[in-house]
Amino acid sequence: MTDGSFSRDVVMPAGGTRHPANHDTVNQDMHKLRVRDHEEMKERLAEVSLPNFLDVADTALERSGYDREDVDFAAITHMKRSFHDSLCEELGLGDRQSYYLDEYGHVQSVDQALATAEARSRDWLDDGDVVLYLAAGTGYTWAATVMEWRA
Repeated sequence: MTDGSFSRDVVMPAGGTRHPANHDTVNQDMHKLRVRDHEEMKERLAEVSLPNFLDVADTALERSGYDREDVDFAAITHMKRSFHDSLCEELGLGDRQSYYLDEYGHVQSVDQALATAEARSRDWLDDGDVVLYLAAGTGYTWAATVMEWRA
């Protein structure tokens, strides 16, 4: 799921067709993501993020023949702890059904793999468990995948 209304909130000033990469754009430090207005974006994003995460989760679960009650573990992109807890509560997940990446922070697309590795190291995953993978990306996008765990 993508919400294009956030497309201009986080930008990289150079590197695309408008400002192709060159020595000047590199020297001017124009190849880093920048958030134009943190507070305004945060306020708008807060309104849509939880419903969008739940929507992609429910859609992926339904397409896989499951519902929220079937989820044994959720590997979730790193986010603010309070939001992670709210999302887990909405999904009906208990303490050992998700792993918060507090000692890692956000490492982009590796978040779900790290959460899964931590769950495996703690013996939280059993053969046949339903694992829900939830991700979000800048721009903004939300995505979910459901897998049946095989040991």
